[in-house]
Amino acid sequence: MKLGIDEETAKKCEAASQEELKGFIPKTRFDEVNNEKKKLELDLRDRDGTELEDIVVFDSRTGNIVVKNTLSARAGQTGLTYEQYETYKKASGKKVLLHNHPNGGRLSFTDLKTLFVNDDIEASIAVGHNGMVHIVSNPDRTIDIEKLYESLYSEYKEIYANSEIAKIYALDDLYDLKIFDYESR
Repeated sequence: MKLGIDEETAKKCEAASQEELKGFIPKTRFDEVNNEKKKLELDLRDRDGTELEDIVVFDSRTGNIVVKNTLSARAGQTGLTYEQYETYKKASGKKVLLHNHPNGGRLSFTDLKTLFVNDDIEASIAVGHNGMVHIVSNPDRTIDIEKLYESLYSEYKEIYANSEIAKIYALDDLYDLKIFDYESR
């Protein structure tokens, strides 16, 4: 009668266990991410019912906040201060942008352009005050989105002679062209 397992089987089991542990997130790290998420939810709740936007930049691998701006005072706009932008540029690795959209709308042309021109941004997410979440990722960075948008805008401006309508249709076309992944829920 044999007790235990042979050395070869033991090595295979150990290798499998080590492989499983590679995706393991320690409970303390999980708690840190959850706490950051709760703080972010509170920050976003502060903007509910207003036209003001906040932005948070996350490290896409760790979930750590790289920089956060909750001080925007201009309706429908957010961004980073010079100091925050410097912090953002110093942070290595891929990032995710998260900001609120008071009207619940999809990402704007400016949001899309930011994703396209910054190779270190993996995704941009807009959370609407109505609960809608819009996610844009995997941009085809071989495309000059600014040139494409301007071309589309010009075409629609000739047809409608109204710049706001032309902007809406040009943005619709960018989404329809499937030059990035888009998910809304």
